[in-house]
Amino acid sequence: MLTMSRAFLRRAALPPRLQPLFGGRQEAPEAQPAPRTISGRIEVPVVTKSDEDRVSGQVFAQGRHLARQQDWAALGELVRGYDSARAQSPGGRPLAEILAAGARSDAVEAGSAAARRGDAAAAQRAVAQLEEEFAALCCDHGVALVVAHAHIDIGLAWHGSTRRADLPPEARAAFHAHFRAAGRLLDRFDACEAEAPSLAAARCALLVAADRPAARVADDFADLIELDPATPGHMRALGRNLLPRWFGDYALLEEGARRTAADTADIWGAGGYVWVYLDAMALDPAAFASVDPALFGEGLHDILGKRPDQEMANLLAAFTGFTLSAGPSAPKTERKIARAFGWIVHDHLRAVHASTWAAAHARSGPIAGRACLSGDIAERGQARALSSLGQLFAADLAAGRVVQVGANGWHSA
Repeated sequence: MLTMSRAFLRRAALPPRLQPLFGGRQEAPEAQPAPRTISGRIEVPVVTKSDEDRVSGQVFAQGRHLARQQDWAALGELVRGYDSARAQSPGGRPLAEILAAGARSDAVEAGSAAARRGDAAAAQRAVAQLEEEFAALCCDHGVALVVAHAHIDIGLAWHGSTRRADLPPEARAAFHAHFRAAGRLLDRFDACEAEAPSLAAARCALLVAADRPAARVADDFADLIELDPATPGHMRALGRNLLPRWFGDYALLEEGARRTAADTADIWGAGGYVWVYLDAMALDPAAFASVDPALFGEGLHDILGKRPDQEMANLLAAFTGFTLSAGPSAPKTERKIARAFGWIVHDHLRAVHASTWAAAHARSGPIAGRACLSGDIAERGQARALSSLGQLFAADLAAGRVVQVGANGWHSA
């Protein structure tokens, strides 16, 4: 298992030519804007473009630029370099995957548009040039990753939100054809041997088209998390895949969360338990029936103890304060976990990252409804944060006090 010290050593050893885009997570302190009033009586700094937005956007754009310039050798080297270094964006996303997403974006856009038209030949042509580039660099798993994910994305465009059984025959055939093509590419590489978590993650993405995905989901994700335990997204994806609507059930979800927490304890403490449940609970309220709220709360404290930056504080504040319901009609376990919003804000939140709140999963209800009215990401994120903070500080606001955050935390006057 990868320890925290080895993970940081890998990032520290990133080649100099890769470092300008790396950005770091805690190494470079985040510049804080001047406090901005987001309500008449709530004053908090609002970050409309966070370090996560800046770095991930920069890496995505570089991937797209290198693909458009046909510089596939350089692109493959960058993907492999980020993969080997386990390089992450400030928000904890693998840079290798962001770079690959940028590189395939033009092909995916064209292929997905063809899929929506029902034009299988055009969808295949959209990815054909990428396949030719890989043929010229057949030993480069960085380029293979780009092509495999292009097939996966276009295959999913054929599937859409329709149930597999209800897909028209042509759409079903195209979906499987693209996933088989992605599988053939990935079969040429061993993710563990190549020290390439991006390949293991792509392998997990193929489960949606597998014949017996339930038999593989635990092992495939265990391989991925062992390769890259410091990346929360892998554990969050495991939780989604263990929901009954996909390849598991609630008992397997609880078992997977506890096992992941134990396997990643040297990095996250009990935080692995939280990561596996985070998206699962956001998507399926029935998942609260199996969760251990005390262990979940311990995991929240451990995550913010390991990662006390504003990217993480905003992510967990948006989950507990916006996605979850603290209302009297919510299940007792959900209300208990939602109450963590108070200490997360008081102990850790010092600025609102608008894009993080905008990306949070929205449940039905008055807060979600009001906050989703705006199409602008920054406005939507601010509205969601305002709704949640307004409820937290309702007593102060009702008394006519102004609530502010400063270097020493939140206070009212």
